[in-house]
Amino acid sequence: MAERRPGTRRPPVALALLLVAVLALLTGCVDLPRRGPVEGGPAPAAPDPALGFLAEGPPTGASPETVVEGFLRASAAFDDDSATARLFLTPRAARSWRPSERVVVIAASGLVVGGTGASQPAADPGRPTSTVTQGTVQTVRVTAPLVGEVDRRGRWTTAPPRASYSVDLDVVRADGVWRLSDPPDEVVVSHDVFRQVYRAYPLTFLDPTRTALVPELRWFPGRSPSATLLVSELLAGPSEWLAGAVTTAFPEGTRLLSSPPAVPLDPGGTAVVDLSDEARAADPGTRLLMEAQLRATLSPVPGVREVQLSSAGSALGLPDAQLGLLDPLAPAGPPVVLSGGRIARLDGDGAELVPGLLDVSSLLPSDPAVGVDGLFAVLVQQRGRLLVGVPDESEEGPGLRGVLAGEELVAPSVDVRGWVWTTPAEAGGEVLAVDAAGEVRTVEAPWLDGRCVRALQVSRDGARVVVASTDGDGGAHLDVAGVVRDGEGAPERLDVPDAPPVPGLVSVTDAGWQDATTVVAVGSLADGPPQLLRVAVDGSDVRAVEVPEGVERLTSAEAAGRVLLDAPGGGVLQPAGLAWVVRPGSETSTDPSYPG
Repeated sequence: MAERRPGTRRPPVALALLLVAVLALLTGCVDLPRRGPVEGGPAPAAPDPALGFLAEGPPTGASPETVVEGFLRASAAFDDDSATARLFLTPRAARSWRPSERVVVIAASGLVVGGTGASQPAADPGRPTSTVTQGTVQTVRVTAPLVGEVDRRGRWTTAPPRASYSVDLDVVRADGVWRLSDPPDEVVVSHDVFRQVYRAYPLTFLDPTRTALVPELRWFPGRSPSATLLVSELLAGPSEWLAGAVTTAFPEGTRLLSSPPAVPLDPGGTAVVDLSDEARAADPGTRLLMEAQLRATLSPVPGVREVQLSSAGSALGLPDAQLGLLDPLAPAGPPVVLSGGRIARLDGDGAELVPGLLDVSSLLPSDPAVGVDGLFAVLVQQRGRLLVGVPDESEEGPGLRGVLAGEELVAPSVDVRGWVWTTPAEAGGEVLAVDAAGEVRTVEAPWLDGRCVRALQVSRDGARVVVASTDGDGGAHLDVAGVVRDGEGAPERLDVPDAPPVPGLVSVTDAGWQDATTVVAVGSLADGPPQLLRVAVDGSDVRAVEVPEGVERLTSAEAAGRVLLDAPGGGVLQPAGLAWVVRPGSETSTDPSYPG
């Protein structure tokens, strides 16, 4: 019987995985063409025999340890229904083993396979393997540093620092050979193998207004029938933490009609998605959105060039119309900064003051922000008061007015719906959102209770928020939460996954969105100076870049294609190769912030 060691079921440290580029939908409206080919993703990496992809069956006379090692190697091959790996199992175990239930990702080094002793009747180590008594069971322990795990629905979870994986495997002597009798329903692969074999795919949902696509990353083997897996998971819905923040165009109960479920790919590269009657009952606009979700979800699948939506074998009629969805790459404008204490836009010629806004230079301003609709926000009085407004050059201007007071307010973020987000640093389990009319909403975030909020920013689709915080024990946290709103679009609650994307973060001072599947932060993963961290939303990929000493603040925008840093002595830093340089014309500017 396979036995798990106490406290070791769940996985470890965030190490860099290959982040697959996926869709991101953000600021600016654009008519996206409904017709035209789906842009295919890159093909999976070729198998590397050195990593155990081309596994062999059990060698003659293999010891229990050799059988376990061979089984681990073969299970990583992902061949036809893990046929080679099943050769290492007893007939009964080979029939019942379900490797797709969980994937355990271990460090590339540190795997230890060793015997722990034998059950009755005990094997005599001094006797040749061929003469060990029939029915003898030996237990072999497998231990390794853990990196993370993927559940049966393709959801990645990063393991906490220094976590380890440990499992005791029973190997039984039957018909003169050693075979595993009861392996756990999982596959154990090294980090290197995972990066080679698995791919990230964007299950794509809709924001509640049905005007933006919102991706959730899922991981599946590159050689599997991924179109079927992805459509099945799309119809099953988002993860719990995201469920309250998004919706879907597929009517409730919609399923793949074939049995077993399948999304075949015809010779021309068209993925045929045949759905149940619920899809046929949908109105034409809803069908267009269904197709948009499918196109975005299947775009990285190798070989998929087109999507055909059908029901009961008949193509569903779709209107020849365009969808006005948010475009991630639509320019939202230059960043705003403080220049001489006044709000300005930083363009190619330097900082240009925004006309029609109050001169806040005498009010100790900081952290200006602007939304895609032109709503401005800025903190004054040493981050004790929030001003919001739109530029107004009339006699009634200028357009900024106080709407909120608090202690140590964090830098505001203006979302796509015109809500300005901030909160006192000591949040007490909630954050605040203010609309242009000055209405203040309390947004529940009980997981922030007892923490000090350092930064927050809403994603450009408006469905998620990244929050950087610290706790009283010296820990640092980077969380991505789903934004749950009421029927009028006002934010009500922030829901987070069970595990953060970067457990073991040592420090963090700022955070933002690089694109729809990547957040950025200034912080550190170990003792040492802060770095620029690029983190996949699910934590599956973490990359660190050195930054100049003293840097604490950043801003980022997908349309701009870069991250900007607030230089400690003034000026805005931008990347130049492997270095950071002061952006021309920004020498006297501070507190940069991209729109949205």
